[in-house]
Amino acid sequence: MSTTLSEKTQSEKTQCENSNCAEVEAAKPVRVLRPAVDIHETGRGFVLEADTPGIKEDGVNLRIENDTLFIEAAADAAEGAEAVRFERSFTLGRNIDRETVRAELKQGVLSVTLQKQKAAQSKKIAVQYTA
Repeated sequence: MSTTLSEKTQSEKTQCENSNCAEVEAAKPVRVLRPAVDIHETGRGFVLEADTPGIKEDGVNLRIENDTLFIEAAADAAEGAEAVRFERSFTLGRNIDRETVRAELKQGVLSVTLQKQKAAQSKKIAVQYTA
């Protein structure tokens, strides 16, 4: 876990100085977490499940760039608590169908379903026995 602080930009500081602000607001801490992720394989692909307590649906951002899946989520600070951000990234194999990636957030658990491309899905092959 690492902790970072958000800071006012130089233009915000200058604007405050120009308007004779008594004090520049102190930066509020933002805790950056790397949540544990369970990954399991299904017959058709993979499911990633990440614990993201306190995250609401509009606070989640998933994107695929090149061969990397990025998961980012944020929760605003409640009174007396600090803001929290979750960040994880995963390299996707060539057998993952990027067009069918789905995500669901339910009771603090983010589930991401990654389907294998049709050609990469496992198939049981019947063995013919001849005497």
